[in-house]
Amino acid sequence: MNNISVLDGIQLYLLKREVPLPFKMDIAASGIHTGAGAELECYKILRFLPERRLVCLAEYEAQRVVAKLFIHPDKAEKDYEKELAGYELLHKAQVLTPKLLTSGSLNNAGFYVLYQYITAAATLQENIAAVPNEGSARCLENLIPIIAQMHNSDIQQVDLHLNNFLLSEQQLYTIDCGDVVKLTDNSLTKTANIYKNLADVLSQLPVVYDRQINEWLALYQSSSDLTAPLNKAGLCQEMNQWRAWRIKKYLKKCARNCSEFIVQNSRGEFRVNRREYRSPDWMQFYAQLDERAEASKRLKDGNTATVALTQCEGRKLVIKRYNIKNFRHWLKRCWRPSRAWTCWQNAHRLKVLGIKTPQPVAVLEERFGWLRQKAFYVSEYEPAEDALAVYYQKDEVSEQHLKDFAGLFTAMVYARMSHGDMKANNILLTENGLSLIDLDAMKFHHRQQDFAKAFERDCQRFLRNWRPESRVYQQFKVLLQHLPSKPMCG
Repeated sequence: MNNISVLDGIQLYLLKREVPLPFKMDIAASGIHTGAGAELECYKILRFLPERRLVCLAEYEAQRVVAKLFIHPDKAEKDYEKELAGYELLHKAQVLTPKLLTSGSLNNAGFYVLYQYITAAATLQENIAAVPNEGSARCLENLIPIIAQMHNSDIQQVDLHLNNFLLSEQQLYTIDCGDVVKLTDNSLTKTANIYKNLADVLSQLPVVYDRQINEWLALYQSSSDLTAPLNKAGLCQEMNQWRAWRIKKYLKKCARNCSEFIVQNSRGEFRVNRREYRSPDWMQFYAQLDERAEASKRLKDGNTATVALTQCEGRKLVIKRYNIKNFRHWLKRCWRPSRAWTCWQNAHRLKVLGIKTPQPVAVLEERFGWLRQKAFYVSEYEPAEDALAVYYQKDEVSEQHLKDFAGLFTAMVYARMSHGDMKANNILLTENGLSLIDLDAMKFHHRQQDFAKAFERDCQRFLRNWRPESRVYQQFKVLLQHLPSKPMCG
């Protein structure tokens, strides 16, 4: 305990991402608690925007609290005032939010707000299943009336995402008060903002949830005091715009240095890896991907791709190496993005859409100047059998797996996504649903006509995995025949 760092707001600002844990701060107390020289000890970071604000679990006067620290030299006071103003708006609207315990100055080096710690809480993001179920339905039955309640009180949360709601003992708490603002008084603008605000949060659900859009509209309407009902077309238009914006933003994020990713770019190598995989052992691992692919257990050994199972720091990983067959093949591939890069981007598209794939860890392209050579895609290993191994010899598909397959194919329709190589061994049957692998031929189509042709090829390829006379074939054939033909929000 003697080695705990004692920091102030300026030091937190200068440390950027390298904040030591735990650390202590001297704060000037106000609000419920009075007096100076109080001490705050932070021991777990919950959210962190470097050089701007930090949210952590902390101990204050022998109680556990959530501390929100504003540390930017020029913006801290404004951010602090917005936080307090947003809390007051929620309080007046009677929207349940963790109790504000105290707030004040970080001894003239920023500001802090301390909130009640909610025990046994999980975010809505953690509670929403990949395929709609009863638990997810209950979450949405709590969430949508809260959004309507805010709108009824002429307020909205402008950064309305699923991590800003905590579920504990069947109660839903709204957090992140700094993004709670007043709605405009103009009725037309207010209605437009309501569409945009409601669509913002609904577009963050897995895309398969779009099939429940009529239920969401009815639920919102029953809790709203709007005289004119919202219409599906308006909500769909906003949802599509939000989803496209979110995908575009995330694809940019996974190609630059940020809180989630690290980029290494040189004449000989381009690499992006998740920030949690950055220790010296991991750096050595990235430097030896070629050797690892050669020496490790082979999962696939083809001319254009080699897939191997390996590990680093006790984590099992899959390396997919995209080979260069000959000089002619290199001339064809060297000037355009590698298939590994396509996998990397598609994996993150699927993440935004709520479609499962093994967690991407890193992508690496060997380069000569800007010309690409061999490329590597690294993902976490999922200990699951593929659909072909499970069902080729079985008599029938389980009811749960039929629901999972229906959810996966429906999500593909709603996202206008074709896989390009829909072999059954490219679908893993995990404990938490189906997971897609082999993403380098995947495409997202703008035109419905193009998607329909590509998806039909996927369905035919999927059916060829099974013997036509088998019960499994008939089950999957019926399932595919009853899929929606186009997106719910097309």
